[in-house]
Amino acid sequence: MMTKTLDDMKMVHEEEMQNYDRMQETVTRVMHRHGCKIIQTLAFEEYDTYSRLFPQLKREMVKTIDTDGQVLVMRPDVTVPLVRTVARAYPDPHQLLKFGYVSTVFREFFGKSTHGKYFTQSGVEVLGDPTAECDGEVIVMALEFLESLGITDVRIDLGNVFYMHALFGSLGLRDEELALVNRER
Repeated sequence: MMTKTLDDMKMVHEEEMQNYDRMQETVTRVMHRHGCKIIQTLAFEEYDTYSRLFPQLKREMVKTIDTDGQVLVMRPDVTVPLVRTVARAYPDPHQLLKFGYVSTVFREFFGKSTHGKYFTQSGVEVLGDPTAECDGEVIVMALEFLESLGITDVRIDLGNVFYMHALFGSLGLRDEELALVNRER
């Protein structure tokens, strides 16, 4: 077991900050072109919310205690606080809302060649449109993000079980064939 210290945290130097700024501006332009409002969620969230929704992240979250003794976590995710705030501020579930963000997320991560306690994450949340066209627009935005940053060799894997069910449903498989396909996964 390797002992981690604050010295393991990486300082971001000017050149890297310039790259972050350039990437944020580039990604934000794509979001604006698609009608997204840019948001920033709170840096601190209630630990209980995340420990309940994401129990697998308990060890990865960066925790602190506020002045009232309540355990808080530094923003381990953007979607949860965004959706919670939107639910309060926009009670009409059919209202089309598009939000984009580029935020620092605080949780332990281990990449192929790096590790740390925080990273920059960007994304979009589109609410109020359950159509396949909306899903398609989000996929197009992801491609535009990457292309705008000069990344052209891209492969997108969709990991939602609903896409798989829709694909299998469109094939007109008999129940026995569908059971065989499901067993092979």
